[in-house]
Amino acid sequence: KLCHKDDYCVFKLDMDTPAVESAIVDQLVKDPVVVGLIDEFYYEDHVSMSPMEHQGWGIGHKDHDLAKSIQIFSKLRAMGTRAHSWV
Repeated sequence: KLCHKDDYCVFKLDMDTPAVESAIVDQLVKDPVVVGLIDEFYYEDHVSMSPMEHQGWGIGHKDHDLAKSIQIFSKLRAMGTRAHSWV
């Protein structure tokens, strides 16, 4: 089902496949029309050098660090979407 501008749309992205998740997020950041339909975005960003790597969660996305993650969430918020991350 598609979201419409007057709907309250929540999108949770958590597939535990960093390369696929990052590609989806990159598409969102580049498409203001789609991002404009999303009110709340929840995303477990698998960054490299995460403290959870040492707790059995595996290695994060090798080309994606915390600084890049902050940039992405800041951009989504600037575009009007309440974007949230968790570890």
